[in-house]
Amino acid sequence: MTKISHRGTSETRINLDYLRIVGMLLIFGAALAIRLYPILVTPEPIRNGFGPFGDSYLYHKIAYNLYKGHGYSGIDNGSAFGRPMTDKIVDFEPAISRGPVYPVFLASLYCLWADGTATESRNRWQVNWDIVRIVQSILDAIICLLLFWLVRVLYPDRYLPAFLAAVLYGASFYNVFYTRMLLSESITTFLVVVVIISGIIALKSRRTVCWLIFGAGCGLVSLSRPEYILYPFFMVGIIFLLQRHAIWGAVKTSTAIVCGLGLVIAPWALRNYMTYKQLIPTSVGAMGLNLFNGTYENGDWQGWGKYPDKIFKSPEMKKEVIAWDRKLGFHLTRGTIGLKDYDLRFKRLALNTIRDNPLNCFMVWIQRLPRLWYQNYIQMYVYREPSGIWFIGYAIFSLTALFLMKPEIRIACLPIFLLFLYMNLVYLPFHIEPRYGVTIYPGLIVLTAIGLYLSGSKVWARVQSIQGKTDPKE
Repeated sequence: MTKISHRGTSETRINLDYLRIVGMLLIFGAALAIRLYPILVTPEPIRNGFGPFGDSYLYHKIAYNLYKGHGYSGIDNGSAFGRPMTDKIVDFEPAISRGPVYPVFLASLYCLWADGTATESRNRWQVNWDIVRIVQSILDAIICLLLFWLVRVLYPDRYLPAFLAAVLYGASFYNVFYTRMLLSESITTFLVVVVIISGIIALKSRRTVCWLIFGAGCGLVSLSRPEYILYPFFMVGIIFLLQRHAIWGAVKTSTAIVCGLGLVIAPWALRNYMTYKQLIPTSVGAMGLNLFNGTYENGDWQGWGKYPDKIFKSPEMKKEVIAWDRKLGFHLTRGTIGLKDYDLRFKRLALNTIRDNPLNCFMVWIQRLPRLWYQNYIQMYVYREPSGIWFIGYAIFSLTALFLMKPEIRIACLPIFLLFLYMNLVYLPFHIEPRYGVTIYPGLIVLTAIGLYLSGSKVWARVQSIQGKTDPKE
């Protein structure tokens, strides 16, 4: 009787596993190098290394005040940017216009690694800001590993689509660009990936603890970017649709999601209530202003605080709106609750405009929506953001994946599909900047990798079939 040896098979499997680990480490290293190169070789020149985005100022001021023990405030006594401190006593009024995730992230890095001498001079602050950029680059490169693992969860017997997802994200110019900016997009992208992973695992495993983690992740994302606050409730609606024949299971799952969300948001909402005597779950921003800008803004962007004459009924009305804008801007730079009154005025004006011209507003919304994804639709800042041609490829192969996936995998990918739909619906009537869509790119890249793999497999199978018919040796 012949004895069968499994030694060769075991050695082959070990060698393949080793090569896969090495391959992933190389992809991670390459992704990190792509992100670190511009930081280390061509440092940010604008505003002493601060960058082109105005939002960065408030994030930094809040983080600096946390670092110095002044509380969660956007008031600067001079020292936040290395200027001489004012002699008068400063009232560090609490900030409300930014959620706590990114300021706390910045403050933690300042506490751990800030160069104390660099904080004394604005010309040397770049030392600390570049530390933030390096950490953001590391987190963003780690997403390559997370996407590899996520695709392996969806296709446990296939490695190629997982490697494709890691490579595509490693070279995602959208995300590479924003890791260099002192904005919440980078940390929010990381948290969104965690939410997507927990949602997919929860749909596959149907374990309550996974839905609890999903809800908690949504809470963290909402405390970073408040526009995500309704996303978990969209998922709750999908859960009831999928489990309409097992209603108590849907109730249990939905309760876990809402509890996870509530546990994370509750401490911040309690802080807001104790501070302002108002129920504010996340933050108060310029939603009314953005809604008003969204009623007319398309290809005629003139810059913040600049409004075309055609949208006003009279010159006096334009002067009044500009006055609101200046007062709102004052409070926005400080993050204080005073912005709420002026933002409500813009909200009422926007709603009146939509009521008077619904069709015109809707057409403007539809024409503007591509700006969310096609990055250089309008150049709004000093830097031209990465070209939108990549998104076209992502969209094509994501749709390919949608049609070629097996039904069970399509259901598992619902957190990605739903998030993409949610983002478009939420931003439809508002002022749009290209960076608002950056956080969903990891999900689109997962679908793109799957679409590439499935379509490639179809083409390869077809080629093999043709060869089998035409070559008798085969």
